Amino acid sequence: MCLGPQVRKLIPFTISVLDEFRKKKDVIVSISDAHQSEDRELKIQGKHSMRDSWGGQIIDELAILPGEYQITKRCYSGAFSTPMADVLKRNYVGEVHLLGLYTSVDVMETAAALFYHGFDLVTYKKGIAD
Repeated sequence: MCLGPQVRKLIPFTISVLDEFRKKKDVIVSISDAHQSEDRELKIQGKHSMRDSWGGQIIDELAILPGEYQITKRCYSGAFSTPMADVLKRNYVGEVHLLGLYTSVDVMETAAALFYHGFDLVTYKKGIAD
């Protein structure tokens, strides 16, 4: 899978955060795009990360382990029209730690949706590319 330098520089820090949460047996939810041709976001950003394509896959370095959750999304927010809030509430999560590529879009939109669902939020400067 071809990843740009913005993404590559996030991987070591993301792995360290995942390792920390895995040691504590905390809930881990990974989110990936799974766009369909009619998704509105594609009108703005062009075709990318289509469902069942390599662009929508989690990279090997950040592979999901048994017992962890993977949620696919079709818009900027990982918590809009996805089961994310339900998964977190079902697992009694009160504070959500967010890492991701684009603060200005995906992370911000996911954070806003989770905030309105009542979750406390933590982001990491080293864990977000822009």
